[in-house]
Amino acid sequence: MALRRVPWITLAIVSLGVAAATISGANELLQYDRGSVDRGVYLLLLSGQFVHWTSRMALADLLIVLLAGTWVELRRRSVVAWTYLVSFPAVGLAVHLWDPDLALYRGSSGIASSLVTVTCLDIASSRRRPNWVRGVALAALGLLAGKIVWEAMGGAPLAAGDLPFGVVVTPSAHVAGVAAGACCFAAARAGSSNRPDRSLRSLT
Repeated sequence: MALRRVPWITLAIVSLGVAAATISGANELLQYDRGSVDRGVYLLLLSGQFVHWTSRMALADLLIVLLAGTWVELRRRSVVAWTYLVSFPAVGLAVHLWDPDLALYRGSSGIASSLVTVTCLDIASSRRRPNWVRGVALAALGLLAGKIVWEAMGGAPLAAGDLPFGVVVTPSAHVAGVAAGACCFAAARAGSSNRPDRSLRSLT
């Protein structure tokens, strides 16, 4: 019973990100590299999402993954597992296919976007929560969408801070993360469509 109250999947994901940030040479070894992926090193599509360009970027991304992932996992572990399984390849493929001019990529922001989407949809869908709480969750989703649009239009990154010269924000990763999170939550709801309150807790 005690183990069920520990978000061990999310803790494992965040721990890998922390390890990559602290082990010398890990960033260069694990980052997404288009040339290597084109030569068949497909693992970099996933591993690039565990490394970051700066300490601030790593802190922002991994903190959001920890908080949102814990929320989802403690409510329904299978949903967070599917969210990770779907989001990691979705984000990696989006970066590779939608940004053909991007040579290198690092960051967990796509996964963070996916988990935030699931969390906000969970709160907004719960009829047991006050309307203002559900409204705040929908507003948070709106802010996430606005952030993606801002950065897609060339705006400065809002969470990662100053990035090294030549490194740009990659909105495609965030779009893919939001889409993956929404799909995972919708699939969870569809499995219990006969229940009036279809938040994650009610689906367990």
